[in-house]
Amino acid sequence: MSDVVNSLHAAATKNLNSRLASWFSAPNSSSFLNTAQTKRQQDTGTWLLESPIFLGWKGAPHSFLRLHGKAGCGKTILGSTVLCSLLDDSNSNEMVACFYFDFQKSNYFKTF
Repeated sequence: MSDVVNSLHAAATKNLNSRLASWFSAPNSSSFLNTAQTKRQQDTGTWLLESPIFLGWKGAPHSFLRLHGKAGCGKTILGSTVLCSLLDDSNSNEMVACFYFDFQKSNYFKTF
């Protein structure tokens, strides 16, 4: 009887651990980046990459850049353009962090 109880307990613990790991794991942002880049038209965002505001931000240590606007205005595409520019910059030895918030995918906002 004890073996059955231990077996059930181990299975339940494994299931719980798996669910917790899945819940805490971050979404793969590279898929967001790749999807955004496939939707991007040539030269989209060039105006941003060449703007004094962007160049000033890029040259300032410990700075951040936030794109904001209404839904559907192109923030994801512009953000992916900026991210690709930073990742392609061979002179950069800085770390790059980005966050994509996709409210279309409700599974990212489920509670445990």
